[in-house]
Amino acid sequence: MFHAAGPGPEVPGPEVTVRRLRRSDDAAVQALVDACGASVLDVLASGEQPRDALLVRLAVPLDADPESKRAWGVERAGRLVGLMEGLMHHPGPGECLIRAFALHPRVRGHGLATSAARFMLAQARHRGITSVEVLYRHTDLAQRSVLRSLGFLLDESPDEDRSDPSPPGFRSARLALR
Repeated sequence: MFHAAGPGPEVPGPEVTVRRLRRSDDAAVQALVDACGASVLDVLASGEQPRDALLVRLAVPLDADPESKRAWGVERAGRLVGLMEGLMHHPGPGECLIRAFALHPRVRGHGLATSAARFMLAQARHRGITSVEVLYRHTDLAQRSVLRSLGFLLDESPDEDRSDPSPPGFRSARLALR
């Protein structure tokens, strides 16, 4: 059973908990970032900024309200195995921008990303979000597969045809919540 630490809808899936990350999670987040490769945080950093656990909890774009920042941990058997970072009601009311979503390499390939994403979409819907945008690495076939299975529309246009502000190497996928 998939459940959250706190009120909200339940979504079937592996025995996993999704909860807000805390300062006390920084070491576990850093271990997860190290296992996944620091590039999972590229979208949160600019230039030579270090790719570390603090970005997950603290990095907010200049045009965003710091109160919109959300960082969630995905736990299995009490161990942090994934993270999601996003901005609620950004860039506008009813919109959500997910900038980072990573799972430990050992737990990939078993539907956990899809289950966690379904759970988070149900949470977003429950909180009045009507549109979700996810930044994804366009070369990552697994990310693209998960997003497509959830109904996201992926931007797969060639670089020379793109005018959106996504960081280099990333594309935007969108989903309208009903």
